Amino acid sequence: MVLGVVIPVYCGSQRIGAVVTALRSALEAQRLQGRLVLVEDGSDAASRATVTSLWETLHGVTAILLARNVGQQRALHIGMQYLPDCDVIVTMDDDGSHPPEVLGQMLSQLHQGADVCYAIPNARSIAPWRKTGAWLRDVLFRTCLGLPPGIRVSAYRMMRQEVAQAIHPEADGFLYLSAAIMQHRPKVTNLHYAAAPEPASRYTPTKLIRLYIALLAHYTFVRNVLPGHRAPCHSEATVLPGRGMLWEP
Repeated sequence: MVLGVVIPVYCGSQRIGAVVTALRSALEAQRLQGRLVLVEDGSDAASRATVTSLWETLHGVTAILLARNVGQQRALHIGMQYLPDCDVIVTMDDDGSHPPEVLGQMLSQLHQGADVCYAIPNARSIAPWRKTGAWLRDVLFRTCLGLPPGIRVSAYRMMRQEVAQAIHPEADGFLYLSAAIMQHRPKVTNLHYAAAPEPASRYTPTKLIRLYIALLAHYTFVRNVLPGHRAPCHSEATVLPGRGMLWEP
């Protein structure tokens, strides 16, 4: 079984190298075969240079350099399209907060019948507005998208390839991966792990409010009463294809 891992990189020159090294070491320790797609999300020259360097020096790394910033969700979806021959797809952040050591446990959840496994950190101290935002998101997903009771979503997820292939952006290009996944009513489970210190978040209360309005507009009955969507915007990309696996036995 081959894992396809997608990591969007935004201004990540100082951290993505360590994240990739940890991922490669964890896959080798767990005897898991995997390929990696790094999607540089149109941020800065240093980030692009670092991603390109990782592609040049490591097998199993595909580098996608986007001409402009499209956001985390769209960047992830773009990267997923370059892993069609992988059995499962994993999405991770570029800040090192998602421990690759639990990938084997997540894979076990899929072996036991789950379609999607979300890795959830144990309780940690985060800003009250972020706790409220996560609670509101989960309420929305439960009431409008069929998220099972007691299940939470996160950016650290593993899904079967057929689930990944069923995900598509909305007509105007908007995409929120977990909402798009829930539209297909997959069997979802959680894996809890020991949390690392909370990294700085790029979200602000204003950004979160805009996000939840967009979720309501695109994934609930509200979409039926809104005017027609604008045409989607596309981003040109330079694609540097990978070679082989992240590690070889």
